Amino acid sequence: MQIKVSYLDPHLRDITGKESELLSLPSNSTIRDLLTYLSEKYGSKFRRLIFDDVYDKLRPYTLISVNGVKINSLNDADGKLGENSKVEISIFSLSEEDKILSLGAAAGI
Repeated sequence: MQIKVSYLDPHLRDITGKESELLSLPSNSTIRDLLTYLSEKYGSKFRRLIFDDVYDKLRPYTLISVNGVKINSLNDADGKLGENSKVEISIFSLSEEDKILSLGAAAGI
């Protein structure tokens, strides 16, 4: 199935090199499957901005919506995606300084 993913945050666009992309995922894929796929595709910088691995949850400043509905937790991320779903990912509540520090941590600096 086809999914459109839009990266609304400039730091995510820097990591992915894209504003948006169309992805083909297996039928019955979940939001968690999509986030795992993107983390594998774009590496640790992407993963560390999206996930808190210690607690296996989304970082509090990560905003994900699917077809306009906000995803609040990884529990919500177990919901199924449908054909032509539109997913938007952003990082909203961080100050620019915090984003730079987070990117530095993601880069291992």
